[in-house]
Amino acid sequence: MKLDAYKSCSFSEKRQVLETFWRSRPAESTKVASAATQYGPWAVALLIVIMLELVLLLIATVSLGYPAGWFALIPGALAAFGLVKAVERSRALGTPTEQAA
Repeated sequence: MKLDAYKSCSFSEKRQVLETFWRSRPAESTKVASAATQYGPWAVALLIVIMLELVLLLIATVSLGYPAGWFALIPGALAAFGLVKAVERSRALGTPTEQAA
C-alpha cells in the first residue's frame, strides 16, 4: 500500500483527491485519480482502527458500569458509516494496479 502519488501532490491536488474519493467527483487528472486510488485502502484501514478503538472503549466503560460509555455509540455509528462509504468508494475506484494496467 504505497502513497507515493498522494505524497507527491500539492495541497490543492490533495484537496481534489479527497473530493474525488469521498464525494465521487471525477478526477481532474490522472495524478489525482491515481492518488485517490492509493488513498482508498489507507482510509479503510484507519477507519477499521477507529472502529476497534471505539468498540474497546464501549466494552471497557460499560463493563465497569459507567453509563457514559454508551456515548461511544454515536462516534462509532459515524465511523461505521464512513467505513461503509470508504469501502464502496475504494471498490468503485479500483485498485492501484488495475488503473496502471
